[in-house]
Amino acid sequence: MTVRQIDAEQKRLGILGDDELEAIYGRPCFSPEERCTYFSLSQPEKELLPILRSVNSRAYFVLQLGYFKAKHQFFTFDFQEVAEDLQYVLKQHFDNSTITDLSPVTKLTRLKQHRLILELTNYRGCDAEIRQQLEVKARKAAAVCSKPIYIFREIMHYLSEQHIVAPGYSSMRELVGKALPFEENRLITIMQNYLKQPNIKALKQLLEDSCLSCMKLHSLSTNHEILAPVKSSVRSSVANKYNHCTNWPKRYCLTWVFPTKVSNIMPHC
Repeated sequence: MTVRQIDAEQKRLGILGDDELEAIYGRPCFSPEERCTYFSLSQPEKELLPILRSVNSRAYFVLQLGYFKAKHQFFTFDFQEVAEDLQYVLKQHFDNSTITDLSPVTKLTRLKQHRLILELTNYRGCDAEIRQQLEVKARKAAAVCSKPIYIFREIMHYLSEQHIVAPGYSSMRELVGKALPFEENRLITIMQNYLKQPNIKALKQLLEDSCLSCMKLHSLSTNHEILAPVKSSVRSSVANKYNHCTNWPKRYCLTWVFPTKVSNIMPHC
């Protein structure tokens, strides 16, 4: 059994469909009722407006704040893209002022506003330290279920609980893409440490003879002359490692996947 390397394709998994991607990462498109909700300002929020110099900057801040309240994400946009939202904000908060320059605010202004919004909402950005924590979280999730969408949702749930702005989709795909082969390699190492070579050879031969890419050992008889010692060794070693009873419930099984999918010896999801 060979420990596989992480390749670029694994880092860029297609986890979300277009609709899901838009729902999570797309800029909100508000109804009139939603504009009233998300673009309303509390007193602390109103008190920050004088810090921003121009009506352009203040209007951009109110828009960005409203979008953040809805999605907990930051967006880059120009005023033309959000014309209806802009019109509402100008009428509601700036005496129906007119903005002639419809280009985006500068990057420096935008980042300053991000910091203000994070402080107002008690959120944190996803810095290098947090990304390391997310890698650990992703690996733990991969040990429970090898489906990319499961790992993605576990990370997003953690970020929401901790009030952390989620990294971009490409970064999330990379996190998941690293976690999957890491878990596979961890399991392969367990097999190498606890299975004897004849058992490994016999199992590989069985898979090749059966033209299988995937096999669930719990579906076969424990009295099978080839598989019995393999199952016994794996059950014993994994049970000792995780302090599980060696008499596993039926939902616990060993799944071998050759050559490209993730092996899983934890509960199936």
